[in-house]
Amino acid sequence: MEIINQLEATGRETYTGAIGYVSPCAGIELNVVIRTFEFKGNRVWLGVGGGIVSDSTPEQELAECLVKATPLIRAVGASLDPGLAAAAVVQPEWEPRVHSIERQRHNADPQRGVFETLLVRDGEIIERAGHLARFASSMRELYGVEVSADLSVRLDQAAGPLQGRHRLRTVGLPSGDLRIETHPLETTLLETTLLETTLLETTLLETTLLETDVVLWALTPRTVPGGLGAHKWCDRLPTGSADIDLLICDDGGAALETGRANLFVVRDDGVYTPPLDGRILPGIARHRVVQILTDWGVPVFQRRITSADLADAAEVFVTNSVRGVVPVAACQGVGAWPTGKTTMWLRERLWEFWLGPQVGGDLASSVRPCCGR
Repeated sequence: MEIINQLEATGRETYTGAIGYVSPCAGIELNVVIRTFEFKGNRVWLGVGGGIVSDSTPEQELAECLVKATPLIRAVGASLDPGLAAAAVVQPEWEPRVHSIERQRHNADPQRGVFETLLVRDGEIIERAGHLARFASSMRELYGVEVSADLSVRLDQAAGPLQGRHRLRTVGLPSGDLRIETHPLETTLLETTLLETTLLETTLLETTLLETDVVLWALTPRTVPGGLGAHKWCDRLPTGSADIDLLICDDGGAALETGRANLFVVRDDGVYTPPLDGRILPGIARHRVVQILTDWGVPVFQRRITSADLADAAEVFVTNSVRGVVPVAACQGVGAWPTGKTTMWLRERLWEFWLGPQVGGDLASSVRPCCGR
């Protein structure tokens, strides 16, 4: 049980527990809770799982979970989210996977490549391993290109002389060519993309932002069927300005992420974030925030989030690898939220992890999370 608690990012609630009765006449009768709906208000929860063994693969285990859940979901007149339904069909393990950009579900031109943005502070690269792993995975999956080990050396050479805060960007092209760029963040170059006929062109805006600045973001919903996907495309959607971003929603109504950050919702029972189901970027800051919440015993639920969930939220925030945890003040047509204690507490904890307590402690040392156990 201790190992399960360490490895699993969300609480199981009633699932795989026991329901039964104790009687002085009949003794005790218990039943393992597997095919069971849990209701609270107008929401319902169904837990499913699979047995993990030495030769298990994540894709096959996810497919098994979805196969188990589908009959129950259909029985109550519902259906799986389209992204999850697609994940329920998995290639056999013996069938080779095809590295073809035409097969990728995306809303950008893959020929323009993928990129990673890393935060550099006084020559030190923050979250290097996570960024390099994600970048290498995208290059391999999309273009069949293996990123050589000397990329890490090249990043060190680019970051070493830099003083203060900088953004370090590495770009990978289908040919396998790599490009490294640096920009100071005391005067930050923030990407904004403008839609011009059928092409997405990139513009840069200047603004002054520091770790201690709390910039409130506003979101504007935009429907993107299938989402932006799990790769960080160079060809990005319009993302507004320094404090305005798009809320990317699937055509089924699920809120997925923003144009440049992952989405989190704070409720009374914990913190919610959309699942890594192939429709969103597996953010490095997202991963770290989930880890921090888990380590502190705050329940984290990786589930589908709708506009109704956002409207009912106590707080909403986003995460990215340059700005950290950013409070969301409002979303057009959905709602507005205060900058709450949980958001500021997480902001402090993340900067402490990245840059040390001397930075994190200046942010919000008196606050603590107000949700969860």
